[in-house]
Amino acid sequence: MFKFMFLGRNEVMTQLEKEIYDQKVELRLVFDLMLQRHLELSAFVSADHIYFIGCGSSYYLAITAAKYFSLQLGKFTKAIPGGEVAFNFEENIPPRADSSLAVLISRSGESTEMILAAQKLKEKKIRTFCVTLNADSKLFSTCDDGLSLPVQENSIVMTKSFSCMLLSLFVVVDLITGTDLNTYRRIFQHMDYFFTEPTFSVSFKHLVFLGRGVYEGVARESSLKVEEMSLTPAEAFSTFEFRHGPKSLVDDKTYMVIFTNETKEERRFIEEMRNYGAHVVERNSLDSSGRDAFAQVIFSQLMGLRLAKLKGIDPLRPRNLTRVVELNFD
Repeated sequence: MFKFMFLGRNEVMTQLEKEIYDQKVELRLVFDLMLQRHLELSAFVSADHIYFIGCGSSYYLAITAAKYFSLQLGKFTKAIPGGEVAFNFEENIPPRADSSLAVLISRSGESTEMILAAQKLKEKKIRTFCVTLNADSKLFSTCDDGLSLPVQENSIVMTKSFSCMLLSLFVVVDLITGTDLNTYRRIFQHMDYFFTEPTFSVSFKHLVFLGRGVYEGVARESSLKVEEMSLTPAEAFSTFEFRHGPKSLVDDKTYMVIFTNETKEERRFIEEMRNYGAHVVERNSLDSSGRDAFAQVIFSQLMGLRLAKLKGIDPLRPRNLTRVVELNFD
């Protein structure tokens, strides 16, 4: 079995590798920053419905954040792709008499679909809150309120921006509910677990990522990381949905990563997949409420990176991709 190898003594770390490994330090810095800032969070408290909107990785971040907000606040939440809000608004956000808030997530704050979505939300008089790395962006200035993180990421592929923005939203919820934030400090003490060296054989032809609840978005982002970095097709599902059709593809060429809370039903599922021949990697939760989801994705980032190296592909130049998706309608 070929093994993803960490950097050798004489190897130079690429920009993308550095951004992945930066998370060991930057996640703690973002956490500390969130405790120092005096954010205006009343819109989250007063809203009856909260929509989380993003494109690509930011949409998968939105899925994870929406489920965590629903779990902790007991409010209705919904994750929606930015393009759906921009071009199919009424099918996704029906008129409501009660209070709504839209959280728009974008690393650059310049994605055309996200800007159009923000403008459409403003027209419909829905309050908007932006999460970005770019306080000078058009999206940030368009939204009513926002949070800009001082995280620098230059690669096309999102890595630390995903984890840092997700962590910031988790902390927002826990500040509102008064949850003990020491959970995050305990998670930071186990960062080596998230940087576990993935193993992979070139004989595997079918890659699958699974997660449920808060971890569904992490599974979907994991699939995207492998596809972007290594140009390798990968699938992602809510864990138990995989039984309803997709499992027909499972055999001894299947490599499956499951983000799990180690429940009895998940154990039955894992044994079922192994009986079909799948190689199953279990990524166990370090927190029953899914607060470690922001760090769980690191394993998959490393997997995409190492698989790209095995295939001789440069993950700094993913095919057909740009750092910002800007559309020209002229």
